[in-house]
Order: sequence, then structure tokens, then C-alpha cells
Amino acid sequence: MSALVDYPTFSDSPFFFDRRYLHIPQAESARIQEHSAPKVSYYHPKDVGNYHYGERHPMRPHRLELTNNLVLGYGLHEKMSIYNPPRATEDELREFHDADYVDFLKR
Repeated sequence: MSALVDYPTFSDSPFFFDRRYLHIPQAESARIQEHSAPKVSYYHPKDVGNYHYGERHPMRPHRLELTNNLVLGYGLHEKMSIYNPPRATEDELREFHDADYVDFLKR
């Protein structure tokens, strides 16, 4: 028989998961915290799969398309607000990237 381990926590806040009662089954409603938002927003640029950022770039638009197909296939889109984010303007890009990089992207 295994002993129940009382893992230390660093806060008394209900936000932190209390592992002491992990072995006791709970109803799903008991696991949802008060801070949980009942509404989910989903941002998916409609043409994201048409881009290729290069072999070494970490973004994989194909994966985003696969994820979107799963969202649609499982009907999750009916439970969320879906948004098509607008393209960033050049000024918005320059807030986060060097001018040389933005100029490179325009080529």
C-alpha cells in the first residue's frame, strides 16, 4: 500500500492544484475553478496554410491547418468565438522587429 504524500505548496490560493486529494475521484464540475472563463476565443488566419517560411523557420503553417481541421471535425467551433485576425501593418511589425527584418519580409 502506498503512503499518501503531502506535497508542499507555496500558496493557499485555490488557483493552485491541490495534489493531496488526487486519489479521490471528483465530479468534473468540482475540478473547474472559479477563475475559469466560460467562453473561448479561437484565432485562425484563413490563409495561414498558404505560407512557407523556410525550412529552418519554427512556424509550421501546415500544423495550424491540421489543428483547424480537428477543431472543425470535432465541432469545437460551435463552442467558441472564432476570429480571423487582421494582417499586421508595417508599423505594427516594426514595434516588434527591426526595420531590416521587416524590409526583408517585404521582398
